[in-house]
Amino acid sequence: MAFTPDDLIPCLAEELKAHATIWVGFSGGLDSTVLLVAVFRLLGTHQAAERLRALHINHGLSPRAEQWQRHCEGLCQSLGIKWVSEQLKLPPKSGASLEDLARKARYEVYRRHLQTGDCLLLGHHQDDQVETLLYRLLRGAGPRGLAAIPPRRKLGRGTLIRPLLPFPRRDIETFARAEKLSWIEDESNLDPAFDRNFLRHEIFPRLEQRWPGFRKTWQRSAELCREADVLLQQLAARDFSQVATRFPERLNIRALEVLPEINQRNLLRFWLDEFCATSDIPAPDHRTLKRILSEVVGAAADAAPVVSWSGEGGRVQVRRYGAELYILKAGAAAPQAVFVWDLKAPLDMGAGLGCLRLQKVSAGGFRLESIDSIRVAFRKGGEKAKPSGRKTRPLKKILQDYRIPPWLRDKLPLCYVGDELLAVADLFICDPWRCESGDELWRIVWERPAG
Repeated sequence: MAFTPDDLIPCLAEELKAHATIWVGFSGGLDSTVLLVAVFRLLGTHQAAERLRALHINHGLSPRAEQWQRHCEGLCQSLGIKWVSEQLKLPPKSGASLEDLARKARYEVYRRHLQTGDCLLLGHHQDDQVETLLYRLLRGAGPRGLAAIPPRRKLGRGTLIRPLLPFPRRDIETFARAEKLSWIEDESNLDPAFDRNFLRHEIFPRLEQRWPGFRKTWQRSAELCREADVLLQQLAARDFSQVATRFPERLNIRALEVLPEINQRNLLRFWLDEFCATSDIPAPDHRTLKRILSEVVGAAADAAPVVSWSGEGGRVQVRRYGAELYILKAGAAAPQAVFVWDLKAPLDMGAGLGCLRLQKVSAGGFRLESIDSIRVAFRKGGEKAKPSGRKTRPLKKILQDYRIPPWLRDKLPLCYVGDELLAVADLFICDPWRCESGDELWRIVWERPAG
């Protein structure tokens, strides 16, 4: 059955009724051209002029990029659709592939433009879906990867929707030719050196000769994988509640070891995915997960094992200390900074060091009467401290007693009044500053950096 704009109504019913802006990612190619025209028809001329926006991103990678931009602008002007164009400035050299860099930059543009309640429509179709499925299968993906392209998800303050996913490219092209639409053909889409192009031009035509309906059945498999992944996430969230600590970057190893091994892997994947998503680092693969279980979780309590992997955002480490599993970004050398805190506002020490603030307490605090400012520094070695009620000892030994992991000890903010140590982060207040009771007592709270 041929594609028509009305076919989009079930997918976009709520968005069409709403009053928020509808953005269409508009490259000028076949898919985005059909999507833009179809949504324009559904909204009608008046609503489209008010609510529809075409967002064109000029990647600057093709010698025809400026020509494509003019083509897109011309179509929008002819339809009376508001037009926005952004020029990407991609770094000339990077460890990541140019395709990955372009995609990341493109989605940053999308996020910047979407306001609360807005939606962004992209023109991925059924052929894109099955290409993604096979490509990820070749890379050994699990249910989440094999779910392929999600039809709808949150993006920034808005929602990303792909309403053409149920339709094969040939139906979309049939509509475009019947409507005498013109579109851009990107010459790079013909280059078999790209894996996706090889699948598209060499593999799928042969599959279609033997199994004409494979696109629909593969799409159904992707949907089933998406359902399976939802259930795995729910299971992981339930298990996580059993092993979580008060710090999101730590897990209780003893509680983790009670779970079956398959649940352990599922839980670790859940925990690590969330950390990596906010750190711009790829989630660990299956082999790395197995190494974490065998080399870190399975290590002796007094060992210091570490498994690490990296991405553009840096390097991630999973470590064990005592009965807890830690995830952290691999840090640089011990900080050399010294801060003067005037106590009028929290002290933000920057990335990787966290923030200090004061909290009023009724007991076990210090008085501010004779303190105008606090000097904040970090360990250099040889420091001594006297926690209230204890004898003076090397700070290194005290931190061992407090079970502070070795990699965190040099990042603990040391708070001085003059040359006298007042407190070590929010671990303890030193003698003679600590007061067990009294009015106007305060303590230092250290809002720790992630990891």
